[in-house]
Amino acid sequence: MAAITEVLVVGPLSTAGSNAVRRAALLAREHGWALRVLQVERDPKLLPAAQHAVTELADQLRGRLGIGVDAQAASGDLLKHVAAHMRTCGLLVVGSSSDNALKQQVAGIALDRLIRLCRAPALVVKRGVNAAFAQGAAPDGGYARVLACVDLEPSAPATVAAARAMAPGAGLEAFHAVSVKAAEARTAGREPSSMPSVLGQARAALAQLLDAGGRHEATPCVGFGDPVDAVLSRQRALPADLVVIGKRQRGLLADFFLGRLTREVLMQCSADVLVLPRAAVVPQAS
Repeated sequence: MAAITEVLVVGPLSTAGSNAVRRAALLAREHGWALRVLQVERDPKLLPAAQHAVTELADQLRGRLGIGVDAQAASGDLLKHVAAHMRTCGLLVVGSSSDNALKQQVAGIALDRLIRLCRAPALVVKRGVNAAFAQGAAPDGGYARVLACVDLEPSAPATVAAARAMAPGAGLEAFHAVSVKAAEARTAGREPSSMPSVLGQARAALAQLLDAGGRHEATPCVGFGDPVDAVLSRQRALPADLVVIGKRQRGLLADFFLGRLTREVLMQCSADVLVLPRAAVVPQAS
């Protein structure tokens, strides 16, 4: 993940939207990022009220957290506005108003489409921070426990590094789920008792990847079963307040797609979810 200097958080300023703004503000203070707040209205008549609302919220954040906030309201196509802002912003933050984040719309655009098209990391905020703000003193807002979901591929260290960069002081676990299909392929022709050795091999491979690419004080962990169930179960067991997961690119000129694991985690996970773009591997001429 490239170094972040500025973060964009997109409204509307509903409960979920203002919650996302506050989470982004806490992260901006923790990391020294500049914060940009954008609310897009499809109806131009709503623009003056929207500008007043984001300006008022920005003033509150400056007074509470002492950070720089650029608050803007605009009308028209949300995707065009986001694309323009993301030329300089390294992180997109959006709020989720329900357990199923993919059903939500932001200014008429489905949240999953917004995440798919974004070339930068996208943070979907599910956990509340509004109550902490209401208590008076500004909370620290940092994540305490982070679960980084990784494959046994060279991309694993980059995912772990991004998780550590997002939460420098958090407990961090790098988690890989060995699916039933993968386990069966590895134990073909062997006794069922060989399953522990398969999991042991996966743990060793994960540890080797992290050691080679930078462990970042992450604890390697391997689970068994359906990857979605394994990730959700592990998130609850920790419990993790941030899950980091990847999305793959269709091609050099195409958008990203959300695989089953990413989609299900976004829909079912109670923690915040950081979705990282993973560029497609370009085949080399032989």
